[in-house]
Amino acid sequence: MMENFASQLQSILHEDEWMLSLTQSDSNGSIYVLFRKGAFAYMPIRISNHKNHSYFSNKTFYTTLEEDVLLSQIRTHLDHSSWYIFRYEDYFTLKMLTKLNMKNLRIYVDNSLGIYDGALMGLLFYQIRYFNRNHKEMNTVSESFQKYLRRLFAAGLLNGYRQANNDLSVYVTQMGKTMLTEYWHVYQERYLTDIKKID
Repeated sequence: MMENFASQLQSILHEDEWMLSLTQSDSNGSIYVLFRKGAFAYMPIRISNHKNHSYFSNKTFYTTLEEDVLLSQIRTHLDHSSWYIFRYEDYFTLKMLTKLNMKNLRIYVDNSLGIYDGALMGLLFYQIRYFNRNHKEMNTVSESFQKYLRRLFAAGLLNGYRQANNDLSVYVTQMGKTMLTEYWHVYQERYLTDIKKID
């Protein structure tokens, strides 16, 4: 089914557009598609038979529609929406989050006011440092870093994973990992230069 659907999506794309990834969720069957246009423009979408629990989600197209109507709606969306532009700052942010996770440092979404679940206002991100079992320190991340995190969340390159204690841990999505791979040859050298200044 996925191969057939991929070829149908491919058939509606213009010459300067292509699919970077098409993945299906194990838990609920939703399909996530990442399109690329030209050198740096990208557009994520979600195809599903149900709404997403989070306000901060990619544009969703519903499988309850006839196939030709669904494909037409996706084409219209690609034609009339502003595509995201993948910049070095986006690459750097995704790489840093991956590096932080490898060092067992996590960034979290503040959901104390239902911000993530209900979209009452902009997302607020913070970091927790654990010194021992009974002592931890919480710090909000800088406003400039917040800006990039919010942007990547809106684009579907980041998401929040609800842990057992109800904390929302930020992680790089499969689409985010695809973008890191896709732009490795463009940004990795600059990233390595910049990371040396930090380490």
